[in-house]
Amino acid sequence: MYFLVDIEPVEFIGFTVLVKGAGHKYLKRELISEDPKKYKYWYRHSSGGLVKDTDIKAGSKFRHGSGKHMGHYEILGYDAKTGNVHIKHDETKHEDTVSVAKLREMVHTGEHSLEHKFGVETPKGKALRLEKELAQADKTGTDNQRARIKKELESHWASYPKTKPEQSLEPRVSDIKTSLKGKVGEETHIFYAGPGGQPVSLEGEYRLIEAGDAIPSHDPVTFAKNEAYPEGLQERAYHRDKAEQSKVRTNAQNLHPALLVNTNPDALNGPPILNENGVVLGGNSRAMSLQLAHSEHPEKAKQLKEYMKKKAHQVGLNPKDIEGMKNPMLVRVVKTDGKDQNLLVRAMNEGFTQGMDPRTMQVAMARRLDDKAVKYLASSMKAEQTLRSYLDSEDGGHFIKELDRVGVIDDRNRNQYMNKKGKLNEDGKTLVERILVGKMVPDPDLLSNTRAKMVGALARSVPYMMQAENAGKEYSIRSEVKDAISGFNKMHDMNMAPPKGAKGKDLDFAIKQFRLNIYDALEGSHPINKSKKSGDLFELMVRRGGPNQLAAAFKDYARLAEHNAQAISLFGEKSPQEIFDESIGHALGKTKKAPEPEAPAPPKDDNSLDMFRSFQGNPGFSVLVVGSDDSINSGGARWH
Repeated sequence: MYFLVDIEPVEFIGFTVLVKGAGHKYLKRELISEDPKKYKYWYRHSSGGLVKDTDIKAGSKFRHGSGKHMGHYEILGYDAKTGNVHIKHDETKHEDTVSVAKLREMVHTGEHSLEHKFGVETPKGKALRLEKELAQADKTGTDNQRARIKKELESHWASYPKTKPEQSLEPRVSDIKTSLKGKVGEETHIFYAGPGGQPVSLEGEYRLIEAGDAIPSHDPVTFAKNEAYPEGLQERAYHRDKAEQSKVRTNAQNLHPALLVNTNPDALNGPPILNENGVVLGGNSRAMSLQLAHSEHPEKAKQLKEYMKKKAHQVGLNPKDIEGMKNPMLVRVVKTDGKDQNLLVRAMNEGFTQGMDPRTMQVAMARRLDDKAVKYLASSMKAEQTLRSYLDSEDGGHFIKELDRVGVIDDRNRNQYMNKKGKLNEDGKTLVERILVGKMVPDPDLLSNTRAKMVGALARSVPYMMQAENAGKEYSIRSEVKDAISGFNKMHDMNMAPPKGAKGKDLDFAIKQFRLNIYDALEGSHPINKSKKSGDLFELMVRRGGPNQLAAAFKDYARLAEHNAQAISLFGEKSPQEIFDESIGHALGKTKKAPEPEAPAPPKDDNSLDMFRSFQGNPGFSVLVVGSDDSINSGGARWH
């Protein structure tokens, strides 16, 4: 919260000066009128960061330094495309171009290299320097040295209370009671990696709290250590790791509500996980990004709040609960009685050997995958290739460049997903599989409720679905696949899935009973009972839902669709429904396998050649002959 003072410019001996604003006491200045010049001045603030998104414009100024070194950075210009600002330091007159994130860092944290560059030291920078000197004195210094540095640090904290770590966020986390407040939602289970990477369930509940009541390991603005957070519990050094700090800031600036407000069951994604005292155990970075969004990105906070109201019912909350809160945050609260919290934090940062994939993340990242990248994959991947073998090929290398172009692979995760040879490693290939599923079914709520095994099976099949689409939009089955997944999920939610190993009549009976029940429950409205394609795809997932079985069915569908789009038959093309029935129907045992496409035999004599050529003038027929008359007669022509 900032105190505002409107200052009108006045003329004095031919110069325009700003009453009260002409000195260095103000923290921030914002230009609100060009003609005449009019500014707003902030003289103090009680929470959040000084540099907000709305301040990034020419004319804004921000105080930097203290005492005789006090001055201001002025924004001379802002390039929205690059996200860079052109700034000038009032006292040194030094100009530079930096990113918005770097400007915030200069104002809030006082990065030493930048301080030296501009010849000043910020209050926060001085506090950090003194804290480091005191830590070193504790190890190797004398009692007098320690006493002197401690006295100077305490005096500095008294002059600049905001530089003291526990006072950087309001309400102060150190003042929070021992029991976390908030509105309680539905019960849930959080899965984390146990021995061998196997999922272990932890009971918990959804809870709606004020963002300031969460206790992350570090302050989201200054990244100073949070003294209210248990020592040694957090593994990441946010106070010194610039990459981790950048991740928190970037995620706050580009907040995706779907990644944070969902029913994702694992600890790696979804709402942050807190203990009953409000200490963040899982999703520490997410918690800080949420706090920072509420503090410095009001437009993102507003979007988050609206999204939360829409999704409130999914976690047992009422939209009115959210409406009445200032900075709402959805969290998962777990009971940790008898458990080693250090081991929990470690386990909540580990992935699983199988299962519990971050489906919401894959949808968010899939949105970056544009049509150009998808079309390249569909057109360059050969029918006999698997996705993983394709990604190792030369064409796959070009597709990886497409991933780089759209921002799926970038400098932040390149080491995680790429090997030294410039190809995707196993994690990178898994990432591509998940993103492709998210592209085909862009519904994070639906995928969050889908079993990990089915998501993995679909990942093997998506490239073939895209190949079919490349043959023509009429071969797209995205909506039908989505409907089939919905039916598959409901079957499991209603505990009506056939028992493992069910075959023949037992399997038929289980599917029939479910479709009758879902028909009754929804008055016949579910798509698997209205659309033949949706119904067949649902049965395919139930009957032949293994990754190889699904992939084989969709590979056959892509093969027939591609051939049907290119082939010219004396009897006309087959309809997309016929192609679907020949491939998916065959996989279900409802139709015979379609024969491999073969080119028609070439004519045996000149008379038959003349007959075929005569079709070219008939609008009902079209024959393409490639080759000379001699090559045709010798069998060297290609017929289409």
